[in-house]
Amino acid sequence: MKRRTKVTMQSWSFGGKVSFPPRFRQINHKFRLQKGLVSWLRGFAVKRIVEHLNREKRRLYSIAFLAFSAGCVLYSHVDATRLGLPLPVLAGFIYMGLIVCASAITSYFLPKLTRVTDAVAVTRLGFALWIASTQNYELAASPMIGATIVVGGAAILLQVRSWVQVAHQNVLETMSPAFAFDASPQRIKVPVT
Repeated sequence: MKRRTKVTMQSWSFGGKVSFPPRFRQINHKFRLQKGLVSWLRGFAVKRIVEHLNREKRRLYSIAFLAFSAGCVLYSHVDATRLGLPLPVLAGFIYMGLIVCASAITSYFLPKLTRVTDAVAVTRLGFALWIASTQNYELAASPMIGATIVVGGAAILLQVRSWVQVAHQNVLETMSPAFAFDASPQRIKVPVT
């Protein structure tokens, strides 16, 4: 039979000596390693997130401006104050906070959707301007119709953007000097008489 030896350690809480079995020291050591690894990973993740936010800062500022404007315009017909602010301004701040957080999270985890979030921000402002100009606030009260118009408008905006790029590329190819003065040999068909 093995004899268990007790190891004495300095107790931090009571100031006296407390004895722990060696197996407890090993478990405690493993826990400290795991805790250190978790804190290191947490620091690494925070560092990556901060770097991502610094890279995306200008885009997030523009989305914040568009979201704040959309919230203010969409609720511009309401004359009320909450928390000492006019309701359109408060709605703009709420829109801005929620949409910027969602856009930052989306661009961090799904970076290929950044163009989609930009297009949605633009069409959201367009939708708010359309609702305010027509004063058809019942349409804005339906979240399903509003989301369909905003997301559908973003899809159309992205599609039109790709069409413009293709048309621009085609115009540049047809107007280039290499096209006008093609140096490749051409076969000329001569009519046989």
